[in-house]
Formats: sequence, structure tokens, C-alpha cells
Amino acid sequence: MIIEKAAKLLLAGTITVSAAAFTAAPQVEETKSNISEIKYSTELLHDEAYTKLTFANMIIEEKNTKLDEYEDIIDQNNELLDVKNQEIEELQQQIEGLESQLRNNEKTEAMQEVTEVQASPASEQPSESTSTYNTDSSASEMKENEVAADVEAANGEMNEDADGKSEEDKKDGESEG
Repeated sequence: MIIEKAAKLLLAGTITVSAAAFTAAPQVEETKSNISEIKYSTELLHDEAYTKLTFANMIIEEKNTKLDEYEDIIDQNNELLDVKNQEIEELQQQIEGLESQLRNNEKTEAMQEVTEVQASPASEQPSESTSTYNTDSSASEMKENEVAADVEAANGEMNEDADGKSEEDKKDGESEG
């Protein structure tokens, strides 16, 4: 009996295991299939990512090459700018020297004229530069007189506008009164 019971139990366990194996087999195959699909999708994603990274690296290399070219151009332009700035500085120094030389020449010419005037004897006729000076001074005096007359006339017109009478009308009124 014990043997029978053991045989029954053994037989029942075998049937259960066989039934479980029979029902689990499709699920195992489906899981294996899913794993294969996931591996395949992963490989495709990996290949796509690798392709995109390779393409991005090529673009970055191209941009870096252009940046290097631009940096070279900027360096060349900076060198040219330095040369041009140095030329400008030299030209400015030349201009300053020429201006200084011009001022010195003007001073020298003026001193020569003064020396010539002082060197001429008092009994001689005034030199050309002296007569020019006298003419210039008399012309400037005449100009000052004209300006003064113009100022007086303008003041008279302003007073006339303010009072309604001219200065002459006021003087005539005072002499009559």
C-alpha cells in the first residue's frame, strides 16, 4: 500500500509537471520572441544613435575648421591693423614736426622783419613793412570809427523804437523848448 500510495503520488506529480510544462511552453516562446525583438530594436536604436553621433561629429569638425579659418583671418587683420596704426602714428608725428617747423619758420620770418626795421637808420624813409604797418593801423582806426558810428546809429534806432521818437526829434524838441 505504501508503494501504491507512493506510486500514485509520483504519478500525480509527473502529470502536474507535464501539464505545467505544456502550458508554460507557449509563454516561454513568447518571452523569448519578445526578448529577441527588444534586442533587435536596441541594436537599431544603437545604430541610429551611432550614425547621428558620427554625423554630429562631422558637423562639429567642419565648424571647428571654419572657426580656425576665421581665427586666422582675425589674426591677419589684427596684424594689418597694428601696421596701419603704427603708420598713422608715424604720420601724426611727421605732421606735428611739420607744424612745429612751420611755427618756427613764421617766428623766424617775423624776427627777421623786426631786425630789419630796427637795423634801418632813423633818417631813412620807413621801410615797406613799417609803412604797411602804418597803413594797417590807420585803416584799423578808420574801421573802428565806422564801427562806432554804426553802433551809435543802431542805438539811436533802438531808442526811437522804444520812445517813438528819434534822437534828432528829441534834440529839436529840447532846443525849441
